[in-house]
Amino acid sequence: MDETSSTEPTHFSGLRLLEAENLVSKGPYPATVVRLAGIYGPGRAQTIASVRSGHARLTGGPPVYMNHIHRDDCAGALCHLMSLNHPESLYLGVDSAPADRREILAWLAERLGVSQPRLEDAPSPGGRRGAKRCSNARLVASGYQFNYPTYREGYGALIEAGY
Repeated sequence: MDETSSTEPTHFSGLRLLEAENLVSKGPYPATVVRLAGIYGPGRAQTIASVRSGHARLTGGPPVYMNHIHRDDCAGALCHLMSLNHPESLYLGVDSAPADRREILAWLAERLGVSQPRLEDAPSPGGRRGAKRCSNARLVASGYQFNYPTYREGYGALIEAGY
């Protein structure tokens, strides 16, 4: 998915976010919307904690893609976009590696040196949830350079910092 993909929110929060984007874009001042993915970083390392503690579980079924962005790249991307003379009206704030949740949890377990998360019999949630792989091509084309281009660098730095 990219900035030109249709938005079809079905839950309250998604509907309100899209409503807010529309209000901002129709306002009296030029505006840029940044749709941020799952933010992680210092103080937001629940996924690492769940793998380390053994509470993380893998589910069967189709891949459940996770789109992430490190907290520092959130701030960096926003500062970068505010410095542009003519930014686009919409950007996706995601890193360069949307990945299946199972891949991320397995990588974390290996990196932490703990047992792999157990596979549960229950299939992953149905519907479109987790089927979206978001692209940061527009953000990268604007000149932004990620400090943590994938979950591997971002989570790796957190693990090295003791999270």
